[in-house]
Amino acid sequence: MKQGLEKEEVIADYLVINKEEHSGVAVIIINKDGDNSIVLDSGANMKFSP
Repeated sequence: MKQGLEKEEVIADYLVINKEEHSGVAVIIINKDGDNSIVLDSGANMKFSP
């Protein structure tokens, strides 16, 4: 992944790879009235701290 980003000239100096956690994912569900809900699985995103 890092090589692919760097090939596209993306600076990946601070990229962190965590083989113990999956990536985060979000699904947006919209009902027939147009109201939406977001279902979130934070995954490795919860490993970050300020």
